[in-house]
Amino acid sequence: LYAYFFIQSVNLLNPKGSLVFITSNSWLDVDFGKALQEFFLRFTHLKAVIDYTRRSFEQADVNTVITVLTRKPKELFNTVGEECANFILLKRGFEGIDSKVAKKLLECYTGKVKGVEVFGGEVYSYEDEDVRVRSVKAVELAKMGGFEVGTKNMLLGTYNIFGEYKGMKWGGILIRAPRIFYVILDKGKGKLVRLGEIAEVRFGIKTGANEFFYLEPIKNPIEWPVCPVCGRVHKPGEGLVAVRNKAGWEGYIEEEFLYPIITSTREIKTYIVLPSAPNRMVFYCREQEANLKQYPHAHAYVKWGESQGYNTRRSVSGRSYWWILPIQEKQDFIILRFRDQRNWTPILPEEFQIYAGDVVFVGVYKTKYKPKKKVLDSILNSTLHILSTEILGRTNLGDGLLTVYGPEIQFTIAVDPFDLTPETEKKLIEIFRDMGPRDVKSIFEELGLPKPNRDLSNINPEDVSLDKVIPDRRELDRIIFEALGLTEEEQLEVYRAVVELVKARLVKAKTFSNKKGKR
Repeated sequence: LYAYFFIQSVNLLNPKGSLVFITSNSWLDVDFGKALQEFFLRFTHLKAVIDYTRRSFEQADVNTVITVLTRKPKELFNTVGEECANFILLKRGFEGIDSKVAKKLLECYTGKVKGVEVFGGEVYSYEDEDVRVRSVKAVELAKMGGFEVGTKNMLLGTYNIFGEYKGMKWGGILIRAPRIFYVILDKGKGKLVRLGEIAEVRFGIKTGANEFFYLEPIKNPIEWPVCPVCGRVHKPGEGLVAVRNKAGWEGYIEEEFLYPIITSTREIKTYIVLPSAPNRMVFYCREQEANLKQYPHAHAYVKWGESQGYNTRRSVSGRSYWWILPIQEKQDFIILRFRDQRNWTPILPEEFQIYAGDVVFVGVYKTKYKPKKKVLDSILNSTLHILSTEILGRTNLGDGLLTVYGPEIQFTIAVDPFDLTPETEKKLIEIFRDMGPRDVKSIFEELGLPKPNRDLSNINPEDVSLDKVIPDRRELDRIIFEALGLTEEEQLEVYRAVVELVKARLVKAKTFSNKKGKR
């Protein structure tokens, strides 16, 4: 809704007036915000977008930014000029702002500091203990979002824009991204690839009736009476599994129709998902009505489901047979939608099938990258990829969780395995083979810091050192960092940047510590 307020307010704005809004920060990074970004570029002079380290409102569980803009005169509609837009991270509270800090916020740094090319546009950065400011000319901002730019109109000093605006992560790339991310993009030219190029990513299984399709295995219950389906008392080894569902049904189903399924991210504790991790099974039956009768227990379960009305639900009505779930290609990895202190890419084992529910996204490597699966498994669990998700993920939730959805997933970056030597690939595979079964710790502990206390006051990014990082993580990261040409000082900067990003979003969530709103 606030997008409409932006648009109407610009329509009503005095030609000499300014618009200053505090809104959710989601428009900076999510798909609907693309249209709002395009509107700003076409019809306004965007002056500043200001993010800050505290939540604005006690009751609203969202994070906010301040947007400052003016309206273009009609003759400049659909053009962009060389005027400056500042993307600002304010590192101190508003009560600490004086004229000296305010001047830093308003200063345009284009041409005054060294520029860096970021996704096709030039960005100029200034940073100190008070602020981080990224100054971008409007014409460069248009290029970064995918607009084609015409030649300069010397009379107006502007450029016509045309073509499709594809959007850009203004929040992640221009505000939250630390300096080292720009260094990685520069040194990694030709060596980095987006995840959307590596893999097809989709939601996990959507059953349409979880209480029917999700089942919990139970021990063969010797206290059960004779099986009502076949009139026998079943013993282990007969090809049947005793299960129950949340609706209260208990019974046996043929084992070929039951597969382990991840239904909660809390079940995943290791880098490679272990066979014992899922505590539920999914009823995955591909048999049509005529053939289903050959499997009396599965057939009886389907009939019980129909007696409960599951077959009449809208969520299953589009299927030829309501109990037949869509075909699921064997998945390679899981992408967590919500991340707290742990940030990793769980890998699904090659040797057996584990499905995942729609609480997560799942990825399948594209044909070109299938032969590189084992090395990609390690690359997607590097600290470089973690840094990428922290920058490109959404931070709009006030509880501090990082959320990652389809658009973010497509743009997260990794080292292209085809750019690695066979010897490097071999080392990465060996490291991850040993690393995979171990528990994933908080990112703070992974990088050698103490287990965080409740308020994170014992977490200091400056305390990170290369020799304290967990050895297997350090060795995996070192190989990838060196492939990109990062020095040890730059590698340390990556680690400290990740700690700072995670700590910042978690601490910001705690700026209202109780219902009275005390800070």
